[in-house]
Amino acid sequence: MYKFISGLLKLIIVKLSNSLEVQGRENIPQLHRYVVTCTHESYNEVIMLGMAIHPNQIHYMAKKRVIQE
Repeated sequence: MYKFISGLLKLIIVKLSNSLEVQGRENIPQLHRYVVTCTHESYNEVIMLGMAIHPNQIHYMAKKRVIQE
């Protein structure tokens, strides 16, 4: 279900923005866990990050203070 929904969102976002470019995707390990970070320039990058590493499932984390706001 995750792969279907994230794939659908990726299709919509790429069609609307026409500018999703991923650099270094070949460096993402296929069999090991890893951490990916954002530059925090906008709230949109959280969604774009998920789309960039699709079809790998992403788990987000944040400070408790951020989640409560």
